[in-house]
Amino acid sequence: MKVTWYMTLSEGYQWKDYKNGISDPLGNIKDAIIGIRGRFGKQPNFVKASSKVMLTFLIHPDVIETTSNFKSPKGYSETLVFGAILKSLFSIKDIEVDEKMKDRMLIAYKENDKIYPDEKAMYEIRGIL
Repeated sequence: MKVTWYMTLSEGYQWKDYKNGISDPLGNIKDAIIGIRGRFGKQPNFVKASSKVMLTFLIHPDVIETTSNFKSPKGYSETLVFGAILKSLFSIKDIEVDEKMKDRMLIAYKENDKIYPDEKAMYEIRGIL
């Protein structure tokens, strides 16, 4: 199913542009989750993104500050740490790495190992990088 509900981040709001102080990855994800819950009625439980998007999220100063008490053993992959943070902050249970996503992140409700086939159950953040 094609994603029809999304936001595209413009320059300055992209997660890589954290030096200006206005990019907000946690706020973007939170807004997507609130939107899905409001439109679909269920908590999204799935995120798909490229490893580059995940790393950009992890090194963003707002994420570092918010998760400063989060203990992550050294040697764990970015994907595992990314997943643990999303689970802790947003109750996201399933993470998929997909390099075809490039500079996008899909947030969705997944049931029986499949993304629920309703456009209200998925939201995409575009133009992250």
